[in-house]
Amino acid sequence: MPGYRTVAALSAVPFASLAAGSAVLVKGGRFDGVVVVAARGTAEAPVTFAAVPGTEPVLSNSVVFENAAHVAVSGLTVRGAVNSGFILRRGSHHVTVRDSAVDASGLGIWIGDGSGAGHRILGNRLTGNKTHGIAVDVINAPADDPTIIAGNTVSGSGIHGMEINGSGYVVEGNRVHDNGVGMSGTSGIHVYAKDAAQDAGDRNTIRYNVVTGQRETTGQDGNGIQVDQWCDDNLVAFNVATGNDGAGINLFDAGRNLVSNNTVVGNMADSGGRHAYKGEIVLASDYTKQVGRTVDNRVLNNIVVATRANVAAIAVEATSTGRGNAIGPNLLRHAAGGRLYAYGATRTDDGSSLPLGSRAPDLTEAPAFADIAKPFANGFALTRALARPGIPLGAARHPDATYVIYSDDPGRAATMISGPNVEHVRLPRVPRAVRLLAVWPWLVHRDRIDALVTTYIAPPLVPGGRQVVVVHDILFETHPSFFSFGMRWRTRLLTRLGAKRARLVVTISRYSRDSIARTYRIDPARIAEVRCGTSPPRTGAITRSPIRDGRPYLMMVGRLEPRKNLALTLDAFARLPTGAARLVVVGKPDGERPETLARLSSMADVVHVAGIDDRGLGDLYANASALVFPSAGEGWGIPVLESLALGTPVIASNVTAIPESGGDAASYFDLDAPDRVERLAALMQAAVEGRLPFDPARARAHVARHDWDGPAAAFVDAMRRAFPARDAAAEALRALVKSH
Repeated sequence: MPGYRTVAALSAVPFASLAAGSAVLVKGGRFDGVVVVAARGTAEAPVTFAAVPGTEPVLSNSVVFENAAHVAVSGLTVRGAVNSGFILRRGSHHVTVRDSAVDASGLGIWIGDGSGAGHRILGNRLTGNKTHGIAVDVINAPADDPTIIAGNTVSGSGIHGMEINGSGYVVEGNRVHDNGVGMSGTSGIHVYAKDAAQDAGDRNTIRYNVVTGQRETTGQDGNGIQVDQWCDDNLVAFNVATGNDGAGINLFDAGRNLVSNNTVVGNMADSGGRHAYKGEIVLASDYTKQVGRTVDNRVLNNIVVATRANVAAIAVEATSTGRGNAIGPNLLRHAAGGRLYAYGATRTDDGSSLPLGSRAPDLTEAPAFADIAKPFANGFALTRALARPGIPLGAARHPDATYVIYSDDPGRAATMISGPNVEHVRLPRVPRAVRLLAVWPWLVHRDRIDALVTTYIAPPLVPGGRQVVVVHDILFETHPSFFSFGMRWRTRLLTRLGAKRARLVVTISRYSRDSIARTYRIDPARIAEVRCGTSPPRTGAITRSPIRDGRPYLMMVGRLEPRKNLALTLDAFARLPTGAARLVVVGKPDGERPETLARLSSMADVVHVAGIDDRGLGDLYANASALVFPSAGEGWGIPVLESLALGTPVIASNVTAIPESGGDAASYFDLDAPDRVERLAALMQAAVEGRLPFDPARARAHVARHDWDGPAAAFVDAMRRAFPARDAAAEALRALVKSH
């Protein structure tokens, strides 16, 4: 290949001397021998080691990263290695293993022996390995540089699907099934520490995984997800655990863990008949050794459905009852007539009769799932809304605070946000100016509010030390031409005043944080970046997509205003071959130029949808060839993340915060380039023809990093730092969220 030096064997590649930014391409075929990769790239110029597109190199032995840095490998298959397929050790950091496979080897991917952090294990297939699919061996990652294990498929492992014997890992969006085929005592995802002295098994995030089919025939394990002894401060959230021989989720002598928003259905098959504690979710301790460490855990907002008569929805072993564990509210259902709770020796359906530490009742309605026989195809998506919402994530993470929600309609607000530490209060019906200047100061004083959270405009007579101002963006400062003179003048004055007075400013992207700090000369330490998450619209709508002729289509979503660059999109679409595709534009006019709206209504193959329900929008996203998002400026870019969440490619401009929303999963064009119309048209044509580069595993991993739990945690952490409790033993911090 032009520009490449060719060598006969992988062992002849001079990895240790490769310059940053070098690329190693491997042709298809079989390669023997251990490959040691000691290359050192940089964050800006990583060394890449990849298969030639369209070929499959198969290696018969391990790929060992040793003292490597910023190296990315992709497209390789390791088959039949005696040890691990990929080994990350001895100072290696920021190594990416992506879209590769390890089959029938000793272990899939192993991180140990002095490895560093910052690794990315993404979109790999790990099948039929003798021990674990992925293993972390006493390697901890710092909170600001975690190792991410995302979008992998792990199956047929002899022991655990994943063994996380470390701290600071993010395990998300993986498909883990039918593991534990070689021995007893295993789990699909196992968070582990050897003993009390070992510093491991803490601060991990286990989220958005699907875990099913874990085997156990002779012991008491076979759990979907287990947080084992001496493992503390972990988050287990938004996972699906179903069809496992043991519990869906098991906390065993583990403390201060949060188990939230999981769907746990049809576990505890107990194939060997050996399980002592039979529950979909189990909290237990090794009472024979009097360990007694199952303490201060929180289990709430989960959907738990037991399907076997002798299996409870939630089982708490006798020595783990009380102990500061707070259980509920959850949605609990028993499909086989058994009891919802096995709490010590008590069997009951009435959680309120137990000392669960919950201040809200459980739900007991029957959840409507799409198709539980298809757990890897969104089969556990709810097809009907629940009667009552769960506790909002921020409040769930902040139990020592009371969230007071002020609104014009507290009853309606309570249907959207509820929880044991959430209160609703009606706002007086007065003119806005009176509310801003008089009502808010009075409420803050009357209700002894510690932190008043408002959006953009802060009441000027409330002390700044009690104020938090949420500023999504300051595009009216950075892109003033898109805003009217009156709007610019008013918003600039009030936002600047509120942001400079407030103790804490909250914004939604790094771009907005930097803009606010620079424009208003605010110390960046006073600005908290709380990014947007995504809850993508569901597909399968009553109001279906308007495209039914079988032709591919591109879509654009957003208010129709000049900043969104509809005119640019129409110019680019006009360059596509006639009849090649349709363009669907979703959004209501909001200041768009009349001449652009006229083109929108008159161009052939362009469909304007002024309004559509969420399910219809989800249907449009899911079936589009790509989302086109050429905006001139955004504080975030929610449609970008929604599209990626539904597996649809994204074509976007490369400005403001949009690259943060799309990450490395979107395709970008230079909005400032003289030939921007041609560049956009070329990307649109590639999407229509199926040639647009798009990696679904990379998209899933990016979306998994932007669930709503991350922003909730970031908000709570910022609030804790800015507003320490008055007296933790006497009274809780009271925080107020102003509802608009």
